[in-house]
Amino acid sequence: MSSPNINSIILVGCLLLYATIVIKTLAMTTKALCAVQLFCFWIGFATTFGSMLSKTWRIYKIFTNKQMKRMVIRDKHLLIIIGILVTMETLVLIVWEIYSPHREQQQDAERVTTDTGDKMIAFYRVCVSEHSNYFN
Repeated sequence: MSSPNINSIILVGCLLLYATIVIKTLAMTTKALCAVQLFCFWIGFATTFGSMLSKTWRIYKIFTNKQMKRMVIRDKHLLIIIGILVTMETLVLIVWEIYSPHREQQQDAERVTTDTGDKMIAFYRVCVSEHSNYFN
């Protein structure tokens, strides 16, 4: 009764979120990796929490049934809910990438002096978008 199909979708969403971490820790950052990281995170988030939301909604509908009659909400109904959420998120991400694509930018983190007296500048690369405040 735990909906193994929906649990598998939750697992896929978690794997996409994990892939985001792996992509973020790569030594190189390109425009394509910025887009892949963005899509993996948001699609993984929508998939994972959309699945949890749909399962919770089903339990809510069953327990708030006033007539106490048998109510059947099948997995295909939950899959439709998840599909709608993921489709909406994908459309927003596509519009975001078309309107204001991500690019890599180098950020200076700090100036570091090593034990031997050498001076280094530590930096890291981040993905930025000009209009990200409208899409976040």
